[in-house]
Amino acid sequence: MNRIFSVFMVVVLFTTLSFSQTAAVDLIINVADNAGGSRFLHYGLDLTATTGIDPHLGEIELTILPPPGIFEAVWSLSPFGVGNIATPKDYRNAPSFPFTGQISHRLVWQYNAFATQISFSYNLPYEATLLITSNDATPIWSSGTLTGSGTYVVPDSNHQFSSARVFVNYDAILPVELTSFTSTVTGTTVNLKWSTASELNNKGFEVERIALKQTEWQNIGFVQGAGTSSSTNQYSFTDKPGTGKFQYRLRQIDFDGTFAYSQTVDAEITIPAEFILNQNYPNPFNPSTTIRYSIPESGFVNLKLYDVLGNELKSLVNTQQEAGQYEFVFDAAGLASGVYYYRIQSGEFTSTKKLILMK
Repeated sequence: MNRIFSVFMVVVLFTTLSFSQTAAVDLIINVADNAGGSRFLHYGLDLTATTGIDPHLGEIELTILPPPGIFEAVWSLSPFGVGNIATPKDYRNAPSFPFTGQISHRLVWQYNAFATQISFSYNLPYEATLLITSNDATPIWSSGTLTGSGTYVVPDSNHQFSSARVFVNYDAILPVELTSFTSTVTGTTVNLKWSTASELNNKGFEVERIALKQTEWQNIGFVQGAGTSSSTNQYSFTDKPGTGKFQYRLRQIDFDGTFAYSQTVDAEITIPAEFILNQNYPNPFNPSTTIRYSIPESGFVNLKLYDVLGNELKSLVNTQQEAGQYEFVFDAAGLASGVYYYRIQSGEFTSTKKLILMK
């Protein structure tokens, strides 16, 4: 028996990455016949999407199907049936992070008068699977599990099938959630650190840099990601760009080549004009304080801690360093409250300052 409208089911299981709190994944299925008709239908994820029509995502209320014999394919908000498709639209819906649950869409198409088949072309994200079946109690036909990209032809030479239900499953989809991204300068070295709260199929991070007044970002390195992880991960990268003002950003890359950019962080490297030993901060302190100093030329640097009697207690820095600005975080664990002195020597330069530990 011919059926004017039958239903098949499309089940999509996909994973993707988001590098910010706003996820946006635009997926497309191309519905086409073999007489020249073709329609690209969008679906996927967006945290700003609703279950209605979203003009900011390019969704519009399309017209109903044209007269018989003219090809068309649309998503539909309304139930099955020829007379009930007045509000077709594209679909992009993401309830929240992590993505869970299943969204059901409806799809209706109409054959060209000269067409003998309908096909569905797809290009799925990494690890996505696609299953297309008729929606009978016992499916009349099934595509089997589809992955990657390809085309599936509906076995429907008699034009029995002309509508569908599309089920998108969001279970266990996690974003790459960047929780921090910072830069610090030590001498002439920029230290970048970042952390993620969760990752999904994260191949890694390209580190990019741009100098002041330049117009093009440079790829300066790559840091491997954790793949899929629901725990916190810490990353770091060091760069020696020379003197000047710089910005850095991360280009997070999925295994399928999808990428997203982080926010930028700034760094400035200057060559000091003179030797300087700064007062530690905070002071008084407990339990740690930061000591900053500047050296205008390369040389061996000694930074030591003394008690009030002049006895050496600790060697804080004892190494060759290039010209630049430096800082040392001093942890006073194991020392009693009181007054101490720290002294720097580099070449002929020496300087001493007092610090106060209050526990």
